[in-house]
Amino acid sequence: MRFRKRDEAGRRTRDILRSRCVDDHPQSFTVMFHPVPEEHFYSYPNKYQYRIPVTGPSNDAVLRVVSRTIAKLNQEHMDVAAVGMYAINLTNSRLWPLQTPETVDVKLYAFKYQKEEVPVTFPLRLLPYTNSLTADRIQVRMPGGTWETLENSIVKQAAKWNPFWPIESQQKWWAKNGKHFELMRLPIEVRHNIYRQAMGGVFFPKIAEMDGRGPEPFLSVQPFLGSWLGISADCSKWKTPSAKYMSRNLLLVSKKVRQETLSAVWVGTTKRFTEPLVLEKCADTPLPPHPHWLTSIHLDMTLFDLFRIFEVNVNPTLHFGSSGGHVYGSILVNMPSLKSLEISVNCPRELEEGRKPDHNPWKIFREESQQHPNMEVKPCFKVAVDWMLMGAFPYIKGIPHVELLGAVKTSLKQKWGYILSQAYVERDRDEEFRSFRWEEEVEELALEGHVITQAPPCTCASSCVRWQMGTIPFDEDD
Repeated sequence: MRFRKRDEAGRRTRDILRSRCVDDHPQSFTVMFHPVPEEHFYSYPNKYQYRIPVTGPSNDAVLRVVSRTIAKLNQEHMDVAAVGMYAINLTNSRLWPLQTPETVDVKLYAFKYQKEEVPVTFPLRLLPYTNSLTADRIQVRMPGGTWETLENSIVKQAAKWNPFWPIESQQKWWAKNGKHFELMRLPIEVRHNIYRQAMGGVFFPKIAEMDGRGPEPFLSVQPFLGSWLGISADCSKWKTPSAKYMSRNLLLVSKKVRQETLSAVWVGTTKRFTEPLVLEKCADTPLPPHPHWLTSIHLDMTLFDLFRIFEVNVNPTLHFGSSGGHVYGSILVNMPSLKSLEISVNCPRELEEGRKPDHNPWKIFREESQQHPNMEVKPCFKVAVDWMLMGAFPYIKGIPHVELLGAVKTSLKQKWGYILSQAYVERDRDEEFRSFRWEEEVEELALEGHVITQAPPCTCASSCVRWQMGTIPFDEDD
């Protein structure tokens, strides 16, 4: 591990001394009281960690009360348990027993926190006329000059110095007080939500036969390698993270928890797909994990893949329907259990900045033909998404809930939201009695004569495809 000059022990403590924050004064006082030894001034953290020499009486009664109070608060307060503190003697003087009943002596004690290299120093005193040494008779001088009771001061300082997130703090707290999360006392609906979050929350199905391990579907919580157009993840900047298998700890708790977890994950969750082939394999698997495991689907694909699924063809001219190739859209029609479909369109800004692969039919055509090097390959997203939804209509009109996400204009969401909702209501009517005449709309678009060598130009008030140093966001409402 490489360290920098400012990681030297002397420089680390010097930064503490230079701090002007009142809350950092207790640490500054510790460094002034016990400076870093000269032989360790230029030592890095792997060679030297700041420590206070052992001083003071070993049988200090006040120190014992402070330690017992910290142990008690470890059971009662999450921050105290998480911060992992203990007290240290700094001086040889004694606070107890009082020399005279009215004596008000002050002694310095340091409090070391688990994640802090330098302890904090606080003056402690006993209230006058103390007959028995208890925590409520000990006061601590806080930054700013106020005196607090021992318990209050420990709780306040622990809350300030706790470096952990609430979940981590709770885990450390429960480890010290022996408390357990009574999962099985919760309602089954709440338990299912907990199982889904614990197992990853977002699920990307894949068929094991594609990896040579058998025909069963399995789930991942990350997109799979090479999930866009077969690009090799090992040599492409578009590579996705390696598939992370879900945590299996829940499956080992008990048979009942295992059964409930598998049910919660496979049924009732949205399955995300990033390429058409995986969608087809999962839909046609002969060994589904559950008859209704594909009730909600999220399509997170490139514009090229969405055109391919819904049979939108722009080569040589715009037309809809099968072109003799594989029809992926029929997969959605043949899913009787499908109740919800989400179609996500990649934001043009993410494509421009290289955060997602920019694959659309016009760009693919230019790269493959190499005969039109100067053709425009960035379509108006309002037009392209409208064409994609026009092609998708025959395949998704029977799905109860269809939601458009991502870079979709508000006007398109309203237009197609109304068309799809009406189509679902009128699904049992004859074609001549339906409000949306898909064949007529398709014929009108085909007559407009859109050719592959010219992507639909953008006429939006705020351009879909032109960016000025990446500062113009995608305008959904223009």
